[in-house]
Amino acid sequence: MNSVRTVDLAAPAEHEPCRRDLPTQGIGGLVLGGDYQGLGIARSLGRRGVPVCVIDDEYSIARYSRYVTRSFRVPDLHDEQKTIDVILEFGRRLGLKGWVLYPTRDETVAAISRYRDILSEFFRVPTPAWNTVRMLWDKRNTYNLASELDIPAPRTTVFQKSHDLHLANCSFPVALKPAIKEHFFYATKAKAWRADDREELVDRFQQASDVLPSDEIMIQDVVPGDGSHQFAYCAFWKEGKPVASMVVQRSRQHPPEFGRASTFVQSVEIPEQRLNCWRSVSYVPSTTTVWWRWSSNSIRAITNISCWTLTQGLGVTIPSEPRLA
Repeated sequence: MNSVRTVDLAAPAEHEPCRRDLPTQGIGGLVLGGDYQGLGIARSLGRRGVPVCVIDDEYSIARYSRYVTRSFRVPDLHDEQKTIDVILEFGRRLGLKGWVLYPTRDETVAAISRYRDILSEFFRVPTPAWNTVRMLWDKRNTYNLASELDIPAPRTTVFQKSHDLHLANCSFPVALKPAIKEHFFYATKAKAWRADDREELVDRFQQASDVLPSDEIMIQDVVPGDGSHQFAYCAFWKEGKPVASMVVQRSRQHPPEFGRASTFVQSVEIPEQRLNCWRSVSYVPSTTTVWWRWSSNSIRAITNISCWTLTQGLGVTIPSEPRLA
């Protein structure tokens, strides 16, 4: 048994890749993924007259939006190399030089961050480089970062073997969550599993071990409260300052306890001082969304951080000027 592994937070400073001169006229958004996130981005940009192209590997709702100029379906956006090849191929074929890339999935964010230097020669890439994204991509790193910044988070433990669970000092119920989302989500269609006692914990751990390495299985305290106790601070950061931001409350989600998607979200006002600690963890040169939960007994805890854009169906528009990216 061990707590979340230690990582080196003193990563080298990210350098901004040397970009060729990119056009400033007729610039649009290339949205990767056409679910409700992609639809929200398309609406936000399209309402301001910004052309939008959507690429997806599924039947997506965004392709039917009046604000989408062009849409294409491709075989695979899960494989990293295939994703980069698709982005570059469509960029050159459609003449999208200088357009802004908007990923909507964790794995797409990771692919773009790793190939950021190459992509930045042709596109505008708000996604941070891997030195930053790796802290959010692997949630073991995320919770270590929260600890370093003294931000409250659920108690999280990683076990190497299932028989170690019998020695665990757990306060049930607990949640079994993947450290890397895609390794678990596409196999189980679940964000997390709940265990109400030790026997169920062992069973769930063994099931999870069938689809991902055991050291990627996180055992985490369940923060009381449903989706209505969950909030998010989303901001577009540039030079250490939020250029545009909003706070939302997830009033409904599906499934109700460990929501894979929001079914009703509304913007809310939260006192400035309450946002300070969450802003500290959002301090990256990109669009970042920090989710946290205020439990029914007033305990607040960070639950997730992502580097893709929160859906913009709330009357709050995302930055669309090329200079912001």
